[in-house]
Amino acid sequence: MLLQSANHFYIHDNKRKFLFSLHPLIVAYYLANDAQSTEMLEKIKDEYLPQELDLYYRQYLFIKTHFLNDTRKQEIFYGRINDKIVQNSFNNAHHIVFEVTDQCNLKCVYCAYGDCYTGYDKRNHKNLDFNKAKILLDYFVPLWKKKNEQEMESHVTISFYGGEPLLNIKIIKQIVAYCESFGFKKDFFTYSMTTNGLLINKYRDYLIEKDFRLTVSLDGDKENNSFRVKQNGENSFDDVILNMELLKEFNSSYFDKNISFISVIHKKNSIPDCFHFIKNRFNKLTSAGPITVDDIAPEQKDFFDKYLRKESEDFFSEEELNSLDDSELGHYDVYSFVRKNARHYFYHYTEIYKIGQSPLTPSGTCFPFNRKVYLSVHGKILPCERIHVCHTMGKVSKKKGVIIDPEAISKYFNEKVFVFKELCKKCYNRPTCGICAFKYSRVPCEDFIDKKSFIKIMFNNLNQIEKYPHTYKYIKNIITT
Repeated sequence: MLLQSANHFYIHDNKRKFLFSLHPLIVAYYLANDAQSTEMLEKIKDEYLPQELDLYYRQYLFIKTHFLNDTRKQEIFYGRINDKIVQNSFNNAHHIVFEVTDQCNLKCVYCAYGDCYTGYDKRNHKNLDFNKAKILLDYFVPLWKKKNEQEMESHVTISFYGGEPLLNIKIIKQIVAYCESFGFKKDFFTYSMTTNGLLINKYRDYLIEKDFRLTVSLDGDKENNSFRVKQNGENSFDDVILNMELLKEFNSSYFDKNISFISVIHKKNSIPDCFHFIKNRFNKLTSAGPITVDDIAPEQKDFFDKYLRKESEDFFSEEELNSLDDSELGHYDVYSFVRKNARHYFYHYTEIYKIGQSPLTPSGTCFPFNRKVYLSVHGKILPCERIHVCHTMGKVSKKKGVIIDPEAISKYFNEKVFVFKELCKKCYNRPTCGICAFKYSRVPCEDFIDKKSFIKIMFNNLNQIEKYPHTYKYIKNIITT
């Protein structure tokens, strides 16, 4: 389709994710030939040499044929996954997450395991049985060794989840020691966890020794962080800040390399609030995201009014955008809608001729186990820690080992995602869809974008990028030959 901003024209192909600007002469040819208007063409053609007019006219004909008046049916082909895909994804998992405890030393107001939500097993101070973790690891060890024997590049991330995972440091140490006993090369395993930061100082020697990657939850300054309270209702801010400063003083290189932050955005803070505080205090960027809207308890209908910040209320000002450097702009990806709807490079110019598309599935739902394998404290296997326990896809049994049914899982997955099939075919948000069918069941989908809305969003984004080109890091360092 032809897109127009305040200053330029662009060609966009929604299926192939092409977005590129058009030379003014090509636009003039288009308007003259397709809109019966020669005014623009007559006005500018005297500015070009005859060979230039010929060159751009031939380019116009190519673009008209392949992009503007392409009559080929842009069919979306949806394919169903099968048991082989599920089994292959599981066997090749490169990220194993262990929920080591459901205990927590905080009682955050917006906690996804709190009173405002459903979708999780009852939290009753349960710890993961090490034998179940061992059984799951034993399943993967022969597969990992086979890859090593075939000299296939392979690395595995072992993550620990809670509750607050450091409340069960015992099993963390057991799992790490067991992984080390396999005899893989030193950097085969990477250890990580998301933590509230209250116990980091207590276990810092061990965490540093094993080179743990730690993501610390912090919502900004003390007022911003006031939803993150301890069991007695006190703000956890002072404790977390003290532990961070002690850790940095104790081992600054570890802190700089291995510590990152994550912030939940709500009524008491904003992305700029979190960014400025954490950048100024620790010279770090924070990953920021909204309070989850999945699995809200029906009786908590006023939850959003109390705690949820609307996305439209939370954005960097123009002055702040101008102050961000390249790494900061890339981290917050302020024009992600444009980025996700446009390819930014081609290995070879002939790629623009190619239309082939691999079969895909409706919605943005990940294939089961394609990204990770999650083991809960109850021994349940899920493809992700973020989805409802009703979507359990297997379990670990002390008697029977790892139990999954790839055929049943693939059938269940197809049933969930194909509910959205017809709507997805018409949606202009296909390339950017983040809807997970295991977390989202509302039909029609609230993230649906029709052509008119898509054009409006692109118009606004392109105008901003043209006005502040440095804010869109993906247009930097482009080389054309």
